[in-house]
Amino acid sequence: MGLCEGVGKPYFIIVEKNFEIPTYFENRLYLRADLSNKESLVHTISNITESVQHDLIKKTKSKSSLKKNHDNRNLEVLERISNEISKIRLSGNQYLLINTLEEVIRTINLNYVKANTSADKGVDFALWSNELSTIIGNPIILEIKFGSLSESILKDTSERLNKYIKHSDAKAAILLYLDKNGSRFNTINSLQPLIISYDVEDFINDLSSSSFESLVLSQRNKIAHGEK
Repeated sequence: MGLCEGVGKPYFIIVEKNFEIPTYFENRLYLRADLSNKESLVHTISNITESVQHDLIKKTKSKSSLKKNHDNRNLEVLERISNEISKIRLSGNQYLLINTLEEVIRTINLNYVKANTSADKGVDFALWSNELSTIIGNPIILEIKFGSLSESILKDTSERLNKYIKHSDAKAAILLYLDKNGSRFNTINSLQPLIISYDVEDFINDLSSSSFESLVLSQRNKIAHGEK
């Protein structure tokens, strides 16, 4: 890790699910995984290398060219998931929410890697978007919070994401939260580094009418102009 940082080379950390994280990289971007699960590891590493290869071929694209990727099938999936999220808010759990959001990520055709253990104390997903690679950069880390939340809880999470971005190769973060009481929190976003917070149900509903890339850019612009 020291050598990589010294010569400016990016690195990505995958650690055993029960490994005790040393203090010298607890703020780095890492995902936990079952290292004995060969199929899962191959899938994770393939996603990372494929995304890096895409980023090496960067083409300047205007915002108007950002894809929507919405066909009738995708809209039906998002509508179904939106209904499921309403039920999860009332009687679900963190594990169910993470698995449901993984289906959303697949539906909108993002490259990703997932921390495949419920005990993860790192980030939940790392996302790669070819359309955002020249505008924001990759990867974008995704953290998911569920339960009886408060502004202070989400601020603590936002501060931790801030540290991840500063000490890793990540370029931005999205904090998706689902408060059991239906509360929305609008004061935990930041521009430098870019951290976007979103209620899960609102996020999925907005994806029904806009692409992921357009949502990210729209939220970034709102933060820049002080809009809620």
